[in-house]
Amino acid sequence: MQDLEKLIQDILREHAGSDLFPDKVYSDTPILYTASQMASYTPPVFRQMKELINSVYSGTQNREYIFYQQAKFMEQYEDNCPYTGDLSCYYPTYQQMNVAQLRGYFTWRTAVRKGEAKPGCSSFKFLYLYELLDLIGASDPTDAFEKLIQFWQTYRRFDHWMDSYLRVWLCDFAAYYSLPVALLQNVVDTGFENALYCLNHCTDTPDTDEGQVITDEQLLIALSVLSGYDPLHSRFYKQQPERYTRLICGGLRAYLRYTQKNNKISLSEKLFGRIHTHAYEMFGGAVFYDILPGQTTEYRIHDYYRYSCSNGKWQCTRLYCQRCKNRALGVLIKNMEAHIRERLSFSPPLKSEKPSRTLLALLDKEIDLMLYEEQADQRAAQQEEIRRQCQTQLDAIRLNTDLLGEIRRSADATRDKLLADIPIRQEEFPLDQPVATPSVLPVPPRQTVTPLKENLPTFADDSCDTSGNCGESSLFSMPEQTFLQALVSVSSCNAPYDTVTAAARSAGLTPDLLADTVNEKLLDIIGDTAVIFEDGKAVLLEDYLEDISQLL
Repeated sequence: MQDLEKLIQDILREHAGSDLFPDKVYSDTPILYTASQMASYTPPVFRQMKELINSVYSGTQNREYIFYQQAKFMEQYEDNCPYTGDLSCYYPTYQQMNVAQLRGYFTWRTAVRKGEAKPGCSSFKFLYLYELLDLIGASDPTDAFEKLIQFWQTYRRFDHWMDSYLRVWLCDFAAYYSLPVALLQNVVDTGFENALYCLNHCTDTPDTDEGQVITDEQLLIALSVLSGYDPLHSRFYKQQPERYTRLICGGLRAYLRYTQKNNKISLSEKLFGRIHTHAYEMFGGAVFYDILPGQTTEYRIHDYYRYSCSNGKWQCTRLYCQRCKNRALGVLIKNMEAHIRERLSFSPPLKSEKPSRTLLALLDKEIDLMLYEEQADQRAAQQEEIRRQCQTQLDAIRLNTDLLGEIRRSADATRDKLLADIPIRQEEFPLDQPVATPSVLPVPPRQTVTPLKENLPTFADDSCDTSGNCGESSLFSMPEQTFLQALVSVSSCNAPYDTVTAAARSAGLTPDLLADTVNEKLLDIIGDTAVIFEDGKAVLLEDYLEDISQLL
């Protein structure tokens, strides 16, 4: 130790003023201390902090106010003297710590503010949280909230007690400083409250409830969260989800309405309790000074988790119950499913207790209604299928009226062209008698014809008079004979086709009309059509040329 003191003195003498440097201007130089001296050294700021206690403390100031004043005073202080010991005390404050512990805390806080996750005792961590709750070391409430979240995420894996404290303190912090509820999205889990809200409001109707009506799917998910028997894991649900959801949710809604109407307490209150509103202490378990006294506000995290403050007096409305699956509700759902399986003959049956008569009656009513609606849907589907098939058949035979109109116009145009080339004589078409439109007669089925020469009729030489009209025994009229002779001449002698057209015009008819009448008469004799049309011209079949010549 003497050697160390001698070394310090030698260093100070070497740097002290001397005649060697008469023109040098000296400034303050640090004083060298040994490790033991440094351990007992008290920075002046700590003495000032202690004196601050005497100035603000008049015997009526509480612990929270003193802590807040000291924390504001030491808000920007930094140190570099680690503390190797351990500090464990309830509600730690600066007053409870000695100089070494204070220097160790501010050294640890300096590292934390720089983003270094230094290990520290639990009292240091509580003290740092107390400071942030009163915005010590933060620019605004949002900045303090983010620092609380960051500190929680950093140290929660080492200190499990942080979850139980900070989940509540962060909600209190958001309500106290009126921060957006969205900041609590990853802090508080309202899944249980949402499920219970669905169960409590599943019987509401649009006429009685201003909120959204709870659907069967939402109610079934809520039951999966609240019930000890999970309906989403049921085999019946996996195979027939629509029928299962309809019957379970419908039967449960009816049963809840019955209990609400006939019992003093509803089923939900019996299973999970009621919502309570009570006086509330903000930041319970923390050293917190109310820097916003007398405020009046309301803050809603959920319908079942909300704050209200009137003139600085806080109240909290919450559901206090075990946040776990309820066994009694699970037994109820399981009994309902067992009865449904029995009614619908679903295999395998489910072993359970027999539900109450009221529940059975309500459930049977829901099952009967579902079966009736399914039968009605099947009948409607069958009728729709029949109607669709009939419509398909009608579409298959439906005529295209546009195409028929086009065909009619083409036929009219062809008729006009034909009539324009035929001179019409007045004596053949009197004005007082309508002209019948000739039509093509149907061809009778082919019959077995005997040789022509054996069935030809005999005609007398004087069967036709000088006027050209044939007698009763003649087969063809004069125009028809002339028409056939012209066809024979064209086929056998290669006469011009104009003779055929001229023969038809002389009779006041068209070649196609004459061909129809001739074919009709020849059909009874030879059993076939003898005059055909090729390229718009009447032609006599070569097979019947000799027979027609003999007839003429």
